[in-house]
Amino acid sequence: MIYRLTGGLVFDYVLMYFLAWILPLISIKLILFPSKHDQSPLILHLIFMLIDAWLIISLYFMNKLVTVKGQQLEKKKNEIMSVLRDKYPDVSFTSGNPNLIRGKKEVGYLRERIITMILEENNIYINILNTYRGTGFSFFHGLFNYFKSQKLANDIRLGTSM
Repeated sequence: MIYRLTGGLVFDYVLMYFLAWILPLISIKLILFPSKHDQSPLILHLIFMLIDAWLIISLYFMNKLVTVKGQQLEKKKNEIMSVLRDKYPDVSFTSGNPNLIRGKKEVGYLRERIITMILEENNIYINILNTYRGTGFSFFHGLFNYFKSQKLANDIRLGTSM
């Protein structure tokens, strides 16, 4: 996606990928090679494995773009903006760049939802991200936001006679 490359962004991505890949290894090690002093129940290990799987799946879907295929989509930008305003009335969308539409909405204390749309000739690419602490991306919401992006893509297909 299109974000300014900062030290905080790099740190967040390194931390996300580190956690997503090291936690399953620790869980597998604890299940397959238990120590003599480990008395934790198997259900606890399974819960950790489910959390690990959730992190990996959400991390994958956090960066995935939903594609809307159509014809002359750049010319239908006004129709797309009206669908966005109907769907998200409390979000102010900006489109300073002719091929980029972005909007932010505060969804909680120090949390935001960023809706990004990239218009390219015959395709629209949609991504929705949640942030925490103002700028850091929340990778726990990746799967939910992917489903929201798909719903928004369907609304755009229905609202812009493609």
